[in-house]
Order: sequence, then C-alpha cells, then structure tokens
Amino acid sequence: MTDERYVDAQELAHLMGVSVPTIRRMTKRGMPSQTWGMRVRRYRPSECFAWAAARHGRIVVNINSRRNFTAARGKD
Repeated sequence: MTDERYVDAQELAHLMGVSVPTIRRMTKRGMPSQTWGMRVRRYRPSECFAWAAARHGRIVVNINSRRNFTAARGKD
C-alpha cells in the first residue's frame, strides 16, 4: 500500500510540466484517475508518470515541483 497522496489536475499539470487541458486530454485517452463524487477527479502522480512513460516512451517532469512534492510528503 502506498502513502502517496492524490492531486488535482492543476497540481498534476504543474508536476508534469504541461497544461491543465493537456491533463484532461490525457485523462480522456486513459490516464489513470479516480472520481470522487460527480465532479471531483484526482490523480496519483506516480501512476500518471508511469502511464505517460509507457505510452510515449518519455515524459517531461518539472524537476523542482517534483522535489517540492516529495518534500511535502516528508521524503527528501
């Protein structure tokens, strides 16, 4: 079991270095996400990075944001 937290589309876009509309397009194409209620969608960044890497062979990650995200979870 992982202790990774879920993030919204805006935070995921920042972590991945893409726009929110790109996150929405990727979600429509099958990127893993969870829906909570009728309008709330959340993502586990590691699942999304793995999905993008498998689909595209590479991903661009905002390194500074990823470091901040990891630090916020208490893991440096």
